[in-house]
Amino acid sequence: MLAAGLGSAVAAVRDVGTLPRVAQWVAASAASSEPQPQHESRVTAILQQGDDAAALRYVRSIAARQPAQAAALHETLAGAYLQDRRLFWSTQHLDSIPAARGTDQARYLAAHIAARQRRLSDAAASLDALARRLPDDPLVARDQAQIAALLGRHDAAAAASERRLRLVPADGHAALLLARTRMQQGREGDAEQLLVALLAREPRNGHAAMQLGLIQLARREPGNARDWFAKARSI
Repeated sequence: MLAAGLGSAVAAVRDVGTLPRVAQWVAASAASSEPQPQHESRVTAILQQGDDAAALRYVRSIAARQPAQAAALHETLAGAYLQDRRLFWSTQHLDSIPAARGTDQARYLAAHIAARQRRLSDAAASLDALARRLPDDPLVARDQAQIAALLGRHDAAAAASERRLRLVPADGHAALLLARTRMQQGREGDAEQLLVALLAREPRNGHAAMQLGLIQLARREPGNARDWFAKARSI
């Protein structure tokens, strides 16, 4: 899933790409000048020894006494393991969070895990549900559009891309994805308008120029297509 600026839109979930890795989280917790919560301190010490299984067991063991803190630790560690691409441990921590304490961030992490495991239908279902809960979240809209496009769900991809562009108008990735989706829908005119506008904002966007060349080919205008392909190569 792509990362892109959010502009003025405020996300309810945190972008996976901004989450700390396990080692970074451990180092930040250990170096903090503020007193650590007892359980966080214990988990930090266990992870410093490299024992992922023991850390998981410990967080699970405090759930009965400290359910809120246990759920928060599971979610934090799930994100850290996801950043490390250690999907087994990320999933173990997410699955340890009771449904009643599941957050939108936890659901967002689960969607990313599914996408990285190439379970695109599961990722799409999670993101569709999140989009209904968080219709103005720019990160959910971005990822929902990309997964829908990969699955060939062009109407869903277009709707999510339009939502993303409403929230982050300057997102060139979303504009390009919407243009490609419009081409898949047979709406070359709409795609061309989007691409011309994108090139006006980003004159060195070679992908947009390439797509304009493909539109000209579809219209059986090879001369115009060659011009756009030449522009794309020169950028």
